[in-house]
Amino acid sequence: MTADIYGLPIGSVLSCSGPRPLSKAAPDRRSSQSPTSPDGDRMRIQPSLEAATRRLRELARRTKSAFQDHRASWELPQDPASIPAGRHLVSNKLTEWGINRRSDIMDVMQLLASELLTNAVEHARGDPVLTLSARGGTLRCEVWDEDPRLPCTRPSGPSDEGGRGLFMVHLLSKRWGVDLTHAGKAVWFEAA
Repeated sequence: MTADIYGLPIGSVLSCSGPRPLSKAAPDRRSSQSPTSPDGDRMRIQPSLEAATRRLRELARRTKSAFQDHRASWELPQDPASIPAGRHLVSNKLTEWGINRRSDIMDVMQLLASELLTNAVEHARGDPVLTLSARGGTLRCEVWDEDPRLPCTRPSGPSDEGGRGLFMVHLLSKRWGVDLTHAGKAVWFEAA
């Protein structure tokens, strides 16, 4: 006879009537850590259910730690080599925070961070500062530079190599913006 994933013959019918009361004559061999049913009786948990519960708790702990409050910041030289270096820094830090390297969020964060770094290196002044943070399940990336001029989109034709960075930031981020500072600006985006 074939068994399903629960080890029961396929087509079996299960009935649940709740926990059976223990006889008063039988010694109580229940663990003090056994959960109780709504009516106060202690229930026995199968070892496989206990293992699954432990695995779920561990997964919840790791997921929670992945989105705890984190912050990292790097000052990069105003040099085109800072763009791939910034992608690498973002990837390593997100991995350290528990984000999978093959996830969509990793790809989006790397792509958009490199777009902001490209704008800072090519169109602004001063060494850009790349900041990555996680708070309340939201990832935020910002690039600060010393140029107070706001970034702007420019028309680009099908054969143009540039001019689409902010458009991609707009399309792929949860939200984005520019904060003027006392010594320049910070262009940022958020992803969830």
